[in-house]
Amino acid sequence: MLFSAFISINSFSQKGLEVNVNSERTLGFEYWFNNKIAGVMRLHAGVLDGYSVSPMVILNLKEIDASTKLYLGVGFREVEDFETLSIPLGLRVYPFDKMPKFGFTLELENVFGDDYILIPSFGLSYRF
Repeated sequence: MLFSAFISINSFSQKGLEVNVNSERTLGFEYWFNNKIAGVMRLHAGVLDGYSVSPMVILNLKEIDASTKLYLGVGFREVEDFETLSIPLGLRVYPFDKMPKFGFTLELENVFGDDYILIPSFGLSYRF
């Protein structure tokens, strides 16, 4: 993965994939350094800015229970030389006991640049 060049202090690491359904049609690749912090690279193919790339860091804010996590991220969107700030706030749920690595994502992405844009999305996620 893109962020696998980083070395984790803990022995924990996990890779993930996310697909969000919104006006941006987002595909994201994640690398979890530990249970709290992940590096994420998102590819957008949407109406906001055509095709763009978003490197970001995700922080798990709260583990509501073993299968539900609240997260916050910060990153940049490649609109014109990464001048647009992206701050997603989301909830990830892994509801299936027989498939604990497959889950759903609800997210509000706050995009700050020349204009403020709020992008709600629903997505699927899978951790390897």
